[in-house]
Amino acid sequence: REGREGREGREGREGRGPAGAGTTSDASDASPRDAYASSASAADDAIEPVTSFYADAGDRAALAAVAVDVFCVDTDTRGDAAGTKKTSGYLASVAPLASRSGGALFRYGAAGWDDEASAPPVPRDAFRALASERCVREREVSMDDARAGETSGDALHCTLRVRTSAEFVVSAARGGGIVPDETYEGLFHVPRCSSLDGFAFDLEHARSRGFGRGGDCPPTAQMAFEFTRIETLFESDPEEKTRETNDGAAARVIGITRRRVRRVCTRQAAVASTPDDVVMSADAEATFGVVYRKILDAAEEDGVAEARELLADWLAALAAKRARESRDSRHVDIEGRNASERVDASFANAPALRRVAKWTHAALARSAALAVPGFAASCLESFRDFFSADARVAAFWTHRRLGPSALARTVYPEITAWTADGGSLETRSIDAANADDDDAQRATPMVIQASREALIQSGGSLFVADAHDTVVAFQAPAQPGSPAALAAFPLPRASPARAFVEGARRCRAPAPSVSYVRGGAESPAPFDRVLVEEMDVALLPGGQTIFGGLEGFRRATEARARAMLQGEV
Repeated sequence: REGREGREGREGREGRGPAGAGTTSDASDASPRDAYASSASAADDAIEPVTSFYADAGDRAALAAVAVDVFCVDTDTRGDAAGTKKTSGYLASVAPLASRSGGALFRYGAAGWDDEASAPPVPRDAFRALASERCVREREVSMDDARAGETSGDALHCTLRVRTSAEFVVSAARGGGIVPDETYEGLFHVPRCSSLDGFAFDLEHARSRGFGRGGDCPPTAQMAFEFTRIETLFESDPEEKTRETNDGAAARVIGITRRRVRRVCTRQAAVASTPDDVVMSADAEATFGVVYRKILDAAEEDGVAEARELLADWLAALAAKRARESRDSRHVDIEGRNASERVDASFANAPALRRVAKWTHAALARSAALAVPGFAASCLESFRDFFSADARVAAFWTHRRLGPSALARTVYPEITAWTADGGSLETRSIDAANADDDDAQRATPMVIQASREALIQSGGSLFVADAHDTVVAFQAPAQPGSPAALAAFPLPRASPARAFVEGARRCRAPAPSVSYVRGGAESPAPFDRVLVEEMDVALLPGGQTIFGGLEGFRRATEARARAMLQGEV
């Protein structure tokens, strides 16, 4: 992280808006700067707990090995621009009861629940939370089963030991509910963990020479995970009963037992010989997951404005480093003009970093945890619940626990294209931000970018946007009397698209809210809020807005990278 002095030194250059940055600001006008700082400060103050009672109760519950789940139903979104309303601070005070005891936090934002069908699924989620503690089948759970929502029960009273070879050490652990042991180095405690939770670890070199190049002892990391699992005992084998009657639930339950389980995973990695080897072997989801968790910690420690600037600077520094390593910097003159090769902030030659750059823009544009009221896209400004203090608290809690794939889908919604009747398109998918090149070709349904241009090019009539906690099914406007206009909407239950939506509701807790929007007849605002590549972002200094969506953000990042390269001359 850069020091504040270095950041203040850059403000004079960036406040004038470098050429090609796509920004608008006036160095002599302090009101936008003051408004941005005031709004960010108010947003930080709104999530400060008003009492420590629930945090203390969470600590006592953890000592008693009791996990407490918190259900919050918000029916009031009225308040000022910073989200400070009549109930502001309540969830910020209550949330530690769940986080410190190992429980779960379920928040249901205000959505105009006028009938039973649109009411929040609190009873269903409460049942799932209770049922998830028990294991009814003793078998290994694959990643495919985990994505489909089939788990072997939550892990309780967990201890996680991380060991590494002598060349490097674990310096920090990041994630929801993970606590380092006060006595033993590399030992961590997790009160409760599901198969969909994820943790990130910071690693540091133990010696200045790094890993070396001998290759006789590659870098090694080992994780030992020990936990308690609650298992249901049957009179007969449930798997055998399932094969006989296709109804495993018919087997008579004779009791419940606790079993202590230990799993050990050891991995070795090859040492890269060039920076290009590091970039090409990078995992996009893991890289973004680590960076984003560090930014969430910075938002809590230093405030949301500083965290947003830190994330933007990190991406610009990555682009500058990439340009310097590929010798592109020699083509950049002092003024940043007449360059035969530009600094490339889209990372066209690095697929993993290209996806990370898109997710970085998406996090700054639509992450509730990093939102600054009054300095967001217009489609989000009209959505009052997005800026509420409770929404930000819930976002902090949820984003820290999500695994890499789910976290990427939360910040950059996965949009799939379908036919008008909800069938799968047989066309190969366009360069999807959430899919590798090989996966994009095999993708069914077709995954597209979160932009209007991608919607048009896809040829689809129906689009389903999955943002993990919200799912929006949007039927594109069609000519009256055409097959697309006459197609049933909402989708029939037998259609593949409806099965796709129901699958998302079935495997997640809390269940995502689902909206069906018919284009041309209903407001497209819910779907506009997932087209993240169209959204502008605001950054320091002064909260100037970077217009042009993802493309404008790329130009601004390249301008920052050039400024960093010029500072090294």
